[in-house]
Amino acid sequence: MGDSINKIMSNESTAVLPTTYLNLRDINIGIVLIGTYILFDFGAFQGVFEIVNQLRLPFIVALLSVIYVLYLIANNRIDFSGLTTKIFITLCFFIIIYAQISTINYSKQAILTLFLQYLANYLIIITCVKKPSQFILLINIWLFAVLHSCFRAIYSGGKLYDSIWLKDENHISLIAAYAIPFAFFLFMSYKSKLKKMFYVICLGFYTTAVVVSVSRGGLVAMISVAFLCWLFIKHKIRALLPIMLASVLIFIYAPAKFFEEAQTIHVGKQEGTAEERLYSWQIAAKMFIDYPIVGVGPMNYPEFFIEYDYENRFKFASAGRRAFQGRAAHSTPMQWLAEFGIIGSIILIILQIAMYRNWRTVYKNRINGVKMPEVDFNVLKYMTNACAISQVGFWVAALFLTLLVYPFYWCLIPFSEAWKNIFLEHVKEYNGKISK
Repeated sequence: MGDSINKIMSNESTAVLPTTYLNLRDINIGIVLIGTYILFDFGAFQGVFEIVNQLRLPFIVALLSVIYVLYLIANNRIDFSGLTTKIFITLCFFIIIYAQISTINYSKQAILTLFLQYLANYLIIITCVKKPSQFILLINIWLFAVLHSCFRAIYSGGKLYDSIWLKDENHISLIAAYAIPFAFFLFMSYKSKLKKMFYVICLGFYTTAVVVSVSRGGLVAMISVAFLCWLFIKHKIRALLPIMLASVLIFIYAPAKFFEEAQTIHVGKQEGTAEERLYSWQIAAKMFIDYPIVGVGPMNYPEFFIEYDYENRFKFASAGRRAFQGRAAHSTPMQWLAEFGIIGSIILIILQIAMYRNWRTVYKNRINGVKMPEVDFNVLKYMTNACAISQVGFWVAALFLTLLVYPFYWCLIPFSEAWKNIFLEHVKEYNGKISK
C-alpha cells in the first residue's frame, strides 16, 4: 500500500529541508520534558508499565515542567511578544483565577494543576523548539503516542480504560482524526521509504481506530480533515485513488455498528442521543442568558444543570447535585459559552484569530515575494497546513463533545505558534526580512 501511495504522489514535492535531519545536539531539556508528557497523556504508556503510576512519573514530569519554565523566565529566555502567546497566557490565567473564585465542585484543584501544566507546555515548546528538525521530532513523538493508543484501543473496543483521558471512544477517535494531517503531510515531505512507511502505518491505524470506536463525531472530524488535506495538495485526481481504496476497505471490514452509527448522523431530533444533546445545548443557552458576562464558572455546568432541567427529563434529581457532576453539555462551544460568558468567549475568539494569522503567515510571506526554493517552501507550507487542519478537525468534533480540561486542544496551540516562528526564522535566512 505504501508503494502505491508513493507512486500516486510522486509528482508532489517530496524533498525535505536539510535542517529537518535530526542532530542529537538538537535534543534539549524542554523537548525531553514535552516528549515524555506526550507519551503519558496521548500514548497512555502508564497503562502498559505499572511502574509509571507507582513512581507518579506524570506528576513528576508536570512539576519539572513548571520548575523549568520558572528557570526560563528567570533567565529571560521566553519571548512574550507574540499575539498568540499573550492571548494564551491571558486565557490560562482567566480560567485558573475564575475557577478558584467560582467553581463549586472538586474540579477547582484539577483546573489549577491542568492549566498550569498546559501553560508550562506552551512556553517550553515555543522556547525550546526552534528548528524544523526539533519540531518534526516532537510531532513524530506525538504521532507515535497516538499510534500506540490507537493500536491498544483497536483491540479493546475503541477505549483505553487505564487512561485518564482516553476512556471514551469519542476521545480516541478525536485524537486519531486530528493527527491525520500531520502524518499525511509528513508523508508528502520525505523521500525515505522507512519514514514514509511509518506515516502510512500511522494513517492506517488512525483510520481503523475511528472505525472501531464507532464515534460519529470522530467520523465527521476524520472526513473533514481528509477533505482539507486533499484540498491543499496539487494533484487531486491522483490522490482520489488512496482515498477510494481506504473507503472500500472501510466498507468491507467495518463492523455493522459503524454503519448504524453513521446513518444516525442525519437523523437529527428523531435519534435519542441527538435529542438529549439538543436539550443539553438548550440548558447551556439558558445559563448563558442568565449569566451573560462571565457565565456560571468553569466546570459548573453540571452543578447548575439540576436547576435548569426544566422538563425534568432526568430522574436522579433526588440524589442531589452530586448526581450531575459528570453531566456535560456535549458541546465545547456551548458549555464554554455557559461557563465563561461573553468575556471568556471573546478571549477564545481572539485566540482563534491568532491561530488563523499563524496559518496566513506562510501565504502572506509567499505572496509578498519571499525568495525561497519551491521545495523548501512546500515543506514549510505542508506543516503550516497540518497545524491548521488539525485544529479544524478538533473543533468539528468539539461541536459534539465537551473537551475543556482535556489536553487535546491545548497541545495544538503551541504547535502552531512554534512552527510559525520557525517559518519566520527560515524566511529571515533567505531574504533578511520578515513581512509584517
